[in-house]
Amino acid sequence: MKQLILLLLLLPATVQAQIQQSHKEYLHSASQTFAQGDYEQALIILQQAEELADTVQAQAVTQNAIGWTYHNLGQDDDARKYLIDSLSKAIEIGDANLAQKVSNNIGVVELIQGNLQQAVHYFSSKWAKNSPTAQKFLQEIEEQERQRTVTAFIAEGVSYRLNGDFAEAITLYDKALALDPQNIRALEFKGYALYRMNSYSEAEKILNQAYELDSKQLGVVINLLKLHCASGKTEEAQNFFRQHREYLLSHQETLKNDGEFLKVCAGLLQQELLEP
Repeated sequence: MKQLILLLLLLPATVQAQIQQSHKEYLHSASQTFAQGDYEQALIILQQAEELADTVQAQAVTQNAIGWTYHNLGQDDDARKYLIDSLSKAIEIGDANLAQKVSNNIGVVELIQGNLQQAVHYFSSKWAKNSPTAQKFLQEIEEQERQRTVTAFIAEGVSYRLNGDFAEAITLYDKALALDPQNIRALEFKGYALYRMNSYSEAEKILNQAYELDSKQLGVVINLLKLHCASGKTEEAQNFFRQHREYLLSHQETLKNDGEFLKVCAGLLQQELLEP
């Protein structure tokens, strides 16, 4: 590179301009090749452009393009190295637009790699935080974190349920529902816990909420049947069974393995000719 810079200094201004234009032409050619999905060839062209990048600005632009191409080739370690170098140069020369683009690109790489904290760091940087791209990904990360928390609350609630502590299980299901009020699993499990605590009216309300969201959720359908049978609502149990007869018969193995269902709905099953 030093030899190239020395050569440039010795060349006439018109020749220097031609070489500088060649760098731009390489970038343009690489962009077209990249758009066609030929990332390997695009990388080769960009590496040629990098050799002609004789200003910090040109180096930063080229490194960003190389880093993003490496990312599309699935080589994120190389991508990260080039993008971080590009960001450093963009900040050095005060190019806010380039810094925004590169910071977002690094954020995407970290997000794809599952490094959420690092992704948030780059999307929240002063360079990127106000861009639509950064806002979009920050919202997606927030939603992912929310769903992870919801899933953790449900899993903890199930562990209490398995130990027979339905009240504590409901507390955790409620925490999940506070974050995601339409989470069918949390509604189903809370409804079942209320059923096991003999709070039939409240259980029916919660299970109906889940049923309205998805009438083909097997656990919800079975638990509503259990509830109707246990609370002595024979007619409702019959009508509900007949409404879902074909669906339930397609899951006979599940029903036959549910001892609680077979016990509480034994009379219904005999009447509807479903062999327990």
